[in-house]
Formats: sequence, C-alpha cells, structure tokens
Amino acid sequence: MNGWRSWRYRPDGGRIVLPHNIRAEAYLPGEVEPNFGSLSILEAVYRRAGDETLAVEILNAVGLSDAVLFRATVNQLSTGQRERANMAYLLAGGPNLVLIDEFCAHLDPALARRVARKVGELARKLGITLLVSTHRPEVLQTLLPDHTLLVGYGGVARLT
Repeated sequence: MNGWRSWRYRPDGGRIVLPHNIRAEAYLPGEVEPNFGSLSILEAVYRRAGDETLAVEILNAVGLSDAVLFRATVNQLSTGQRERANMAYLLAGGPNLVLIDEFCAHLDPALARRVARKVGELARKLGITLLVSTHRPEVLQTLLPDHTLLVGYGGVARLT
C-alpha cells in the first residue's frame, strides 16, 4: 500500500497495534488509489487475484460485468465505474482488512446500495474486515455492519 502510512494518517496520540497477519489495503480517494496503468480492468484484477474465476466474480460483485466483456481500461470508465473498479482492484489483492473512504460517493442511491450490498457480501464470504467511512445512510444500511461508530467534532459514539 503505497503511501498509506503517510504522516497525514498518523494519530496524534495513543497506540495502534495490528496483528502480524494483517494484509491491509486502503482506498482514500485523491490520496491512496489503485494504479491500473494501461491494463484493462479485467487484466489488472486478474493479475492481482491470480485466479480468473475470482477476478470475474469480484468484477461482477462490484457491478462491472460490462468491463469484463469490453475489456475497458480505467480511462474509458465513468466516474462511478472507476469507483467500482478501484474496489475490485483492492479486493483482488487478497486483503483481510480494507480501509475505504466514501467508496460510493459518486454513485446514485440505487447503484450505491447495489454495490455496497455486493461488496459487503463478498467481504463476508472472503473473510475481509471492512473499515468504511461514509456519509450516506443507504450505504451504511446496506452494508449491514457489525459495528457502527459515529465520529464527529465531539468525539466518537458507538451506535451498534
């Protein structure tokens, strides 16, 4: 994960302890994003996953079955499709922890729910812990999180 340990993300205090077996990926739009290069979406996800069936399953799960058929590159995708391609790329890396900031921000509510549902299902199936930041209630409701924290200027409150 290039750059995710940047000084911007270091806590002001406290201590973060991660188990030795953590394989973390992060998607922080504008800060830490996947690099597809000139590869097609299918080829980039396949190279990361190492398994063609899993690559297709991941692309379908995030709603990019059309990208599989047309072998699109990331530059040929709409903004919403790029968001979904980024999710597919992260999941294909085999992480067990994924940190995501506003991964459905550019999607309409119906598509945001569909993508969130598929991502949540796939994460559970693959045993991936998702740490998601979102301001969209439909995404939060559809992910069906085990725990929900409300973070604001006054601190942190646990909702579930």
